[in-house]
Amino acid sequence: MLRVTLEIVPFGIESVKRTIGTLEISNVGGNHKVGSYSVTATDRDGGKHFAQIERYRRGRGGWNLVKKALQIIKFE
Repeated sequence: MLRVTLEIVPFGIESVKRTIGTLEISNVGGNHKVGSYSVTATDRDGGKHFAQIERYRRGRGGWNLVKKALQIIKFE
């Protein structure tokens, strides 16, 4: 699973940082070349958003997978 955490760090002061969201991408199938993923984004108020990524070429890398997840998930 990949997890991306979105934090606010007011004025760069780490001791007062707070998490305002997370993005989790879980492998749910495929083979060594192509994967399928379940995506969950959670807002700071606990709201959840879901998406699926099918037939993703694993060789494109993790950051590209995160980009794809952000493009397809429905934030409202």
